[in-house]
Amino acid sequence: MKILSIALCISALLTPAAFAEKPDWADKGKQTTEQKDARKAMQDANEDIEEGIHSMEEKMEKADKAKKSDELKGADKQRAKKSEQEQKELNKGSAKGQESRDANRKKWWKFWGD
Repeated sequence: MKILSIALCISALLTPAAFAEKPDWADKGKQTTEQKDARKAMQDANEDIEEGIHSMEEKMEKADKAKKSDELKGADKQRAKKSEQEQKELNKGSAKGQESRDANRKKWWKFWGD
């Protein structure tokens, strides 16, 4: 009998709390499912944009590398033409002058001796 009266008292105290309405401030901090979906869609769009930016940067880097390699090819062609050109003053002048020219004839891109 004591157990039954205790159970009735507890249920009488808890029943009004179970049927009470939520206060107005209870839902203000939570996002609705629509807001969650909109946020997820926005994040996905941002990721797509970032991927597009990265792919464009990679394409630009490849184009720059190709352009630089073309420029290097042009410089190599110019060096080949210079080496094939006839040296007009090669056998002209005095022996002393020829020796001094030969001593000073080093290619500008060679920093160490032969």
